[in-house]
Amino acid sequence: MTVHVRTILRSRVGKCLAYSLLVMLYATVGTAQERIALHLTGGGVLTTPVTAITALGGVPTPKGLLFSGATATWQPWFVIGADAELTPGNRQLRLGGRVGVSWNRFHYTAPEQVPLATDDGGTYDATIEHDLQVRFATVFVEPFLRYQIESWLAVEGGIPLHLSSASYYEQRMRFSDPVGQQFVDGSTEIAVGSGPIPRLSVLVPTLQIAAEGLIPLRRGRTLFLTPRVSAMIPLLPWESGSGMRTFTAMVGVGIRYRFADGTGFDDGLRRDTIVVRDTITLLSDLVGTDTVVYAGEIVQEFPGDELVNVLVRYRYQRLIPKPPAVLKVALRAAFEEGDGAIIGGTNVRVHAVRRTRRLPVLPLVAFQSSEQSLPDRYVQLDQQQASAWREEQIFVDTVIHWQYHILNVLGSRMQAMPSTTMQIVSYDDGTADGAILNAQRTTSIRSYLTQVFGVDQSRIPVTTLRGKPSEKPWVVFVDPTRRLLKPMAITDTIIEVQVPKLRITPDVVSERGIRQWVLTVTGGGDTLYEQRGDGPLPKQLFWDMSTDLDPRVVASGSPIAITLHVVDRDGNQQQSDPTRIVLGGGDQPAASMIPRSITIDRTVAIRWLGPDDLRTPDRELLGTPRDYDVVPVIRGRQREWIQAGLQEPEQSIFGNIEFYIKNERRP
Repeated sequence: MTVHVRTILRSRVGKCLAYSLLVMLYATVGTAQERIALHLTGGGVLTTPVTAITALGGVPTPKGLLFSGATATWQPWFVIGADAELTPGNRQLRLGGRVGVSWNRFHYTAPEQVPLATDDGGTYDATIEHDLQVRFATVFVEPFLRYQIESWLAVEGGIPLHLSSASYYEQRMRFSDPVGQQFVDGSTEIAVGSGPIPRLSVLVPTLQIAAEGLIPLRRGRTLFLTPRVSAMIPLLPWESGSGMRTFTAMVGVGIRYRFADGTGFDDGLRRDTIVVRDTITLLSDLVGTDTVVYAGEIVQEFPGDELVNVLVRYRYQRLIPKPPAVLKVALRAAFEEGDGAIIGGTNVRVHAVRRTRRLPVLPLVAFQSSEQSLPDRYVQLDQQQASAWREEQIFVDTVIHWQYHILNVLGSRMQAMPSTTMQIVSYDDGTADGAILNAQRTTSIRSYLTQVFGVDQSRIPVTTLRGKPSEKPWVVFVDPTRRLLKPMAITDTIIEVQVPKLRITPDVVSERGIRQWVLTVTGGGDTLYEQRGDGPLPKQLFWDMSTDLDPRVVASGSPIAITLHVVDRDGNQQQSDPTRIVLGGGDQPAASMIPRSITIDRTVAIRWLGPDDLRTPDRELLGTPRDYDVVPVIRGRQREWIQAGLQEPEQSIFGNIEFYIKNERRP
């Protein structure tokens, strides 16, 4: 039977009942953990059938047979549970729950009248007695209410929910009149059937009332011996086919433990009560005016032999509107030379720079996955325009990126070098649609070079390689001689401003701490520089004006404003007063004070870090790389001309580049 009880506990219904009890106990005592009492009780169950029953469902029995309860039987039971005050401060009414296991055993008998032939040819009304033994185990979950009548007596009422299992029945019959009469097979008793009860109700709610005594085992009255008596009747029959109902009397004894927190009931001892009211003042952003709220109470008992000292502490909170958090923002700005020294003036210099830009030829046309012919973002000329086009014109239009002139660069070079050839290489994904799409792309490129620049088709062979669906949709140009793919070199003259670095020192006082900040530099109605960050500000911020300032802004002598915007962790915002600087000095613009006698020759090179077979060799692009300085961060005006006019997917392709610079000053 123990194995079957474990099966009940492991069953889905059993787990649901146990979880329900736990949830109920948590909801009841979760806010009053100091008022919990635990109990463990065991004893015996006296079960008596209270109604006559028909035959068990599924058991072969003569029709119309009615079984009556024969005797009551004793079986063991035990429970474990907990309870707590239903409402704080009400020490008499408690809500609780328990789980337990009980065993039940019933005995029924039913007489049957049958005619029996006598030796003289007559009949005798004999009586056959049918004997039915029933037993089963239940696991039950019981929510209950407990009322403490006296310090030594409590009553309870609950609705246990019984989950039945481990059932067994045995039914036999024998002659009771005449006693000892044999059946046809010569036996005096016949087994009608045995085994698990076929139609035993799985879940049966019952009604239980109980009385429990409390005998203290400790002076502090936290541990009790609890004799207990209870009565229980099922609200539904135990077996649905026969209507089996019982009356159960339960007798037992247990142990009850309640936490020593002063929640005991009147124990006859004299009490000396002290009431204390505590008020705590708190700043809160949830109230607009001073507000006092009740925050609960704590009751503590300190028992002695004849006197119990009781301390009742009422807690209140006085909520005062919290003033806005302190947030002050300011900044200081100073000019800094290359060695870190602070200087008083701006010391603006403007140089004429003869700049040579060396740009790699990226030998490819990148297509979007759905593009079939040469994309419109690539510059397409007509024959008349192509005859007059030169590579120097790439930077005349600063709106269009030089990569979108790739076909014009290759076409003009093939036109100028009639002996050169160039192979077009592409991939298809191995499908029929992929082959058609690839053919359309290569045909559009080849047709543009032949029709616009007059390049013979024999000089532009097309090779299609079998690729994968993940292959990049690129059409690549191959020239082993590198005559057509050599870097572009374009020279122009620019005016460059050299201004000291600006050191900006934030001065921020925040009570709550900084969440975000933004440093903004504006001039001439435009944002010249912006830096953002999260969390605390660094001690100093730096702005390299030479990188970001346009010479026209410097020459205009317009003031430049610097502001710092800060947001603290509470969402409060504050902005510093603008700090203004003027480049130049006096009443004259800076450009009028700048010598122009020094000219700088500068070579800049863009190194593309693409696939090795498509990358321009360093010897072609840089010559001697050690003569160049690598610019670690490309920003400001440098970034503008490198990425101006780029679209996807070419924008992603140019995301991996390096910027090299070499300066040579002329006397």
